[in-house]
Amino acid sequence: PEPETDETLKFLFVGNSATYFNGTPLKFKALCRAAGIDVSVTYCTFGSAYLSEFADETHERGRALRRALNDKAFDYVVLQDAGSASLEASEAALDVLLPLIEENGAEPLLYMRYSDKRDDDARVADTKRHYETYTALSEKYGIPASPAALAFRDAILDGWGQTLYADDRSHHSKEGSYLIACTWLDAFLDVSPVGNTYTAGLDAETVRYLQETAHSSRTITSVNTLRSPAGSAAHASAFTCMVGSNAWWSDTLLLSMTRPTSARAKGGENGSSFTDCSARVGILSAISSVR
Repeated sequence: PEPETDETLKFLFVGNSATYFNGTPLKFKALCRAAGIDVSVTYCTFGSAYLSEFADETHERGRALRRALNDKAFDYVVLQDAGSASLEASEAALDVLLPLIEENGAEPLLYMRYSDKRDDDARVADTKRHYETYTALSEKYGIPASPAALAFRDAILDGWGQTLYADDRSHHSKEGSYLIACTWLDAFLDVSPVGNTYTAGLDAETVRYLQETAHSSRTITSVNTLRSPAGSAAHASAFTCMVGSNAWWSDTLLLSMTRPTSARAKGGENGSSFTDCSARVGILSAISSVR
């Protein structure tokens, strides 16, 4: 490890393989370095771990976290719960963990994890649950959250689902890891990843797309802010009717269909920024089952 200085921002990552797989914190550190920010990263992560286990002082994972917090003062502690954790369980864990983090002198942050479902329809539908859970936690405790789940959803809708996931179809791939790290840079340090020179060995087109998708996931607001491309109004209307009154889906998924970035759908032609909305409506048929 490189020696830390007074300028080093010290991050502790607490979670499971959705955090550590494919070295995502290390990619985050490299993105920061390329942006001129000195960052150190420390892992307190275990496979399939729940925040409730870290909150439990008698659990081996809870003891490991307390040792990490006792051994070193951090600037930020990034928290990520298991994919199946309920909002109530996450809240109970944070009620214990946040005082420990405050005692350390660090600022807590939330990593809105991506879906670990095994097909794209299910992943898109499952994103709603993660969005609602982490948004509720962010609002209740006043903690910033990185919207990695939304970035994954947007990329899946653009045809990148197979690329973002590893061979087990549950964990994130190298490309998925890079996308997550970009959302951390943007949300945690308020530094856009767009144009960052660290590529993690990925090709230029992939890097550009992932950087822009990460950035656009953070800047999502509402349908009213859209500058929709010509010809999209009919598709937008049909899509909103299909989704119904669910405000999050009708706003953010519609925005993802028409977001005005230069990001090009995987396999698209002529650098087009928008995929056909009818294709997205098809892949989103699973939404009706979670309304």
